[in-house]
Amino acid sequence: NGDAGVINVEWVSAVLKKLNELLQGHLGREPRFTVRSAMGPQSSGKSTILRVMYGCPLRTSPGRCTRGINCFLVPCRREAPPGEGESPYDYIFCLDTEGLCSPENIGLSPAE
Repeated sequence: NGDAGVINVEWVSAVLKKLNELLQGHLGREPRFTVRSAMGPQSSGKSTILRVMYGCPLRTSPGRCTRGINCFLVPCRREAPPGEGESPYDYIFCLDTEGLCSPENIGLSPAE
């Protein structure tokens, strides 16, 4: 969460392994991913660009700030228009991150 300032690596790893198992069962093979992330200063439009580019269901408005990291799995369209070729990926894994240099975090030590 955005308040803890730490990531439970074991939990994240277990969730991603389960996601991979579910998608492998759905596709009948190992899923192919690409990862897209937006990082930058607070209120610089990271959530907006992911919402517009990839259709992630992120609520955006002036003054609204992301807390922690939000993850979204976006299916890729496998059939491309003639002459463009097929996408090499099954899914785009989008990561929307909390803004860097948040005013409320300035002056805190890394452990806080």
